[in-house]
Amino acid sequence: MTNPKLALIPSGYKNSKVYSILPNDGSGDFTFARNSGGTRVNKQGLIEQMQTYGSQLLNNSDFTSTSDWTVNNTGSAASVIENGYLHINTSSDYTEATQSIGLTAGDTYRVDYEILESTAGTISIIGNGGASTIIPSTVGKHTIEYDAQAVFAVKRTTGSTNIKIAYIKVYKVQYNTPRLDWSDSNCPSLLLESQSTNLYPDSNDFSDWSVLGSLTLTSNYITSPSGEHNATRLQWGSGTNFLYKNISHVGNNFTNSFYIKSNTSENQYVKLFLDNGAQTQEKTITPQWQRFTFSNLITPTQSNRSVGIVTSSNQVGDLDVSIAFAQFEAQSFASSYIPTFAGTSTRLADVCSVTTPSGVTQIVETFSDNTTNTITTIPTTYTISSGKVKKVIMT
Repeated sequence: MTNPKLALIPSGYKNSKVYSILPNDGSGDFTFARNSGGTRVNKQGLIEQMQTYGSQLLNNSDFTSTSDWTVNNTGSAASVIENGYLHINTSSDYTEATQSIGLTAGDTYRVDYEILESTAGTISIIGNGGASTIIPSTVGKHTIEYDAQAVFAVKRTTGSTNIKIAYIKVYKVQYNTPRLDWSDSNCPSLLLESQSTNLYPDSNDFSDWSVLGSLTLTSNYITSPSGEHNATRLQWGSGTNFLYKNISHVGNNFTNSFYIKSNTSENQYVKLFLDNGAQTQEKTITPQWQRFTFSNLITPTQSNRSVGIVTSSNQVGDLDVSIAFAQFEAQSFASSYIPTFAGTSTRLADVCSVTTPSGVTQIVETFSDNTTNTITTIPTTYTISSGKVKKVIMT
């Protein structure tokens, strides 16, 4: 058997690079690009975000003193740093806290923060071009990503606000990290996907979803498929119950997906729906986390339509399940989970390419399901096809 001119079996990588095993001098290593975040299923079976982060940028991020921050109050606003927290406090007038740390306008940053107390209003973060985005303002720890302006600024959204923040930490997001995915086997595949957008805002915060019927939601109830304690308990009684978002979806190719598990030892039943409930699909919920998906069967024709989860007639007695990681995409299948924070989010396409070695007459791509794609029209620069790629052999 002739030795391959190039062999890629996904194992080693770094930012912007995927290593081939042949040739072993580095000339066959692939260049990788995806200028956005992305998730994978890691070796432990957990959903993991695949981007890296720089060092924490804010000074006095835990408010141990009043240094480094500028608190701007207008009128009767009385925001202050005291007792180890930032207190955003106003009856109606504008108030904000800022810190000039030289963020790069337009670049993406991650913000981790914890709210100790929230009795009125919401807070917003000021991003690129002065755009203001409402961020989760309930008690607990939160993470968001946003496109920054040069000065970091958090403010009251509008009206009366009374919120205490324990800390705020800011990190620059660094992209172009390849994804080795273990979702289909004990061996990793190189996960390469086209661009897609999660149209659900706040994809793992169900507290602001619309409800119809008798529902109880308990945030941060149980460990989610990411290994974090951030899944939501969903309970409802008999009768028709809906948990939903209003999202315009007109035309073909929409897919609704959730991770769901039963909170009891028994199977339970729900329906995923879109098109305002005109299209539904039954799902059997087991005591293990699973991802459930539903794509439209006919073309939705009206713009103001709801999507979500609804009661199944197969369910006997009350429902008690946990849910996590909602996703709604304008395509006919579910792609890897795309986290969203205070708005929709787009995962850009993965591009993995290499200069084809001289003399190659055939390229065989093998995918995680053992299907293959053979290429005999050889390009000067070869780009791997989308999918879960198990190996690439050039001869």
